[in-house]
Amino acid sequence: MKAVCLLLLCCGFLFAADPDAGSSVAPGVPSPGRADITITQVNTYTVTLGGNPRGCDFADTYNALLVTDYTSDLIYQLNPDNGTVGGSLPCPAGVPDVLGVVFQQTPGGNIVYINNWNAVTDIFRYDGSWTSFANPVTGEPRGMDMDDDGMIWCSEAASRQLYRFNTSGGNVSSWNLTQLPASYSCACAVFPYNGNVGILVGGYTYGNFYFYEYNGSSLSYLGSAPEPASVTSSYDVCYSADRDTFFWVSKTGSAFSITEFEVEFDVALTRDSWAGIKASF
Repeated sequence: MKAVCLLLLCCGFLFAADPDAGSSVAPGVPSPGRADITITQVNTYTVTLGGNPRGCDFADTYNALLVTDYTSDLIYQLNPDNGTVGGSLPCPAGVPDVLGVVFQQTPGGNIVYINNWNAVTDIFRYDGSWTSFANPVTGEPRGMDMDDDGMIWCSEAASRQLYRFNTSGGNVSSWNLTQLPASYSCACAVFPYNGNVGILVGGYTYGNFYFYEYNGSSLSYLGSAPEPASVTSSYDVCYSADRDTFFWVSKTGSAFSITEFEVEFDVALTRDSWAGIKASF
């Protein structure tokens, strides 16, 4: 996002283990779960940014898509319909390889959180200036998102674990996602599902997205569905409450794309005060 615009939003507003050069991935075969899941592409366009876009989150109310790029170490603000760049915000020196990004609206102003994929560093928080707290995700943190309780969710690439923790790095829960293929995970997006929290998890070369439900105490597997396109590498995904769609960062050949898609379950997605996920804190 542009520095000026992101300041307004926030203030008043690989290659150690990253399989970036993975082989081409066709949409996969869904694995059995308790939900029938269909993914439908809505829109897609190519982006360049700094050369390696990775993480994303949606700034509802502002209709802005935030995308991180670890080559330029910038957080970009994009028009979600065509990828036009509205500006950018530099990451702090403590995050040399940015990936995950979370946008949170609060009564006192808006906040951005980011992590680093190439090593376990602090999670950095921007609300007009950068501060940080210890990252509870061990190993290789990747995509992040925030739920209705203001808790951060994050995928860990090598172990394929899913973490949930508060904005100080405490109150940590984690789960082994045994349904995932035995390769690196990356994407993590939360969304409303039957009054609970739905979680989408993706990997660099999975071919499918995997879906889970968190009921406040336990995590259960919903099922999987093929990604909306064949790609070389799949990166992060985020959900827009205002649009009721998801956005996906991926790479095909040397071209990076943003794809907007819808998800349908055998029990339909409900908003269930989802606006509170990024607007009620």
